[in-house]
Amino acid sequence: YSETMNDPNKSVLLSSYPISIEKAGYTERSIAAIIDLSILSIGTWVFSIVFGITIGWFLHFIPFLGGIISTAITGLATFLFPILYNSIFEGGKLGSTPGKIYCGLTVRHQSGRKLTYKEAAIRGFGKYISWILFMLGYALAFVRKDRKALHDFFIDSIVIDKGLGHEKLKKVINDVEDQIQDNIKELRQDLKEYTDD
Repeated sequence: YSETMNDPNKSVLLSSYPISIEKAGYTERSIAAIIDLSILSIGTWVFSIVFGITIGWFLHFIPFLGGIISTAITGLATFLFPILYNSIFEGGKLGSTPGKIYCGLTVRHQSGRKLTYKEAAIRGFGKYISWILFMLGYALAFVRKDRKALHDFFIDSIVIDKGLGHEKLKKVINDVEDQIQDNIKELRQDLKEYTDD
């Protein structure tokens, strides 16, 4: 099993599934991230409006401290919402956020088991670190053979492709990834010829 996991060209065989499952591609992960970010943005926006016209409205009647408390609560909720989102969807039986479900992806521990809610929350917090580092944490998945982003190392997780995503999307993704790989090969060849000269 460990040899299969370490070889990026082989399938990942998880005990939870009777079939081999490929590691998720970076294009699929990017699309899933965009979908999840959109959902999170809408959710945060709705919360801000509801909070502002209910509790926030009453807090503003408290001189000086009302505005500070309201801002603090809004800021804390905005910070915790993505972590809770990640924990609820990627932890437990589901193992996938809505974006990952659409793309046919799921998150597992390196050992093959599903994540606990605590591990999923830690992974969600790790995404903040990946973001703070000028998105370099996410970019790590593009250059590593095992396709792990920085936040995957927080709990030793791996994103895999169950092959159950939207078929048209899968075809587009495969075409895009093939084109990217061809471009990378051409670039490497050009660099090699340049350095040889």
